Amino acid sequence: MLYDDPKLIAQEDFRFDLCCSVNREVDRNEYGVFNSVIPEGKCAVVRHIGSDDTIDQVVNFLFSDWLRNSNFKVRDYPLFLERVSFFPEVPESEMITDIYLPIR
Repeated sequence: MLYDDPKLIAQEDFRFDLCCSVNREVDRNEYGVFNSVIPEGKCAVVRHIGSDDTIDQVVNFLFSDWLRNSNFKVRDYPLFLERVSFFPEVPESEMITDIYLPIR
């Protein structure tokens, strides 16, 4: 879950969440791990193949060119990424990341 653009916000204010599936409630803990659910709804999805170094170009395309030329608006939920495959299981140039932009 990406709440901010790291290029537009002070480093100390940048925030993101890491998510995973669980089959039970997570007990209160000292690590800040908590249960949450990504709400159902429509998303624009782009599959990025390759290094993380160029993911920002895809995100910028979604928010600028694609969104401006679509009939959609951004929902009140942050952009999120799904790692389909990643290093070291595959070479960096073959990593797959799906980028979801919640829309309405």
